[in-house]
Amino acid sequence: MPDGASATSTKATRIRTISPTYALSGKAVSRSDLSGLDWDSSRNVLFAIWEGANLLGSLNREGRILHEWTSPGTDQEGVSVSGDRIYIDEDNGAVKMYVGFRPKI
Repeated sequence: MPDGASATSTKATRIRTISPTYALSGKAVSRSDLSGLDWDSSRNVLFAIWEGANLLGSLNREGRILHEWTSPGTDQEGVSVSGDRIYIDEDNGAVKMYVGFRPKI
């Protein structure tokens, strides 16, 4: 994917690393198998989905988990949130849309 400086560049620049922690306790969270991220600028949160745990989480810029939900289905490979809709991509190629998503942020 181009980096914005050039239409053909494939160079990626790491900006920072986030290690999830719980917002209230600051306790480190052990999560593996991260399979999707979506930045929601209107809510100022990062949504993350973990395939192995079947969890969806909202995180602030510091990586603190604000809230977690059980993710429907299995084998999730991506997530996108738009307004009250959430789209979850699965290994089998399906994209499932759920309407009425009102995250507690």
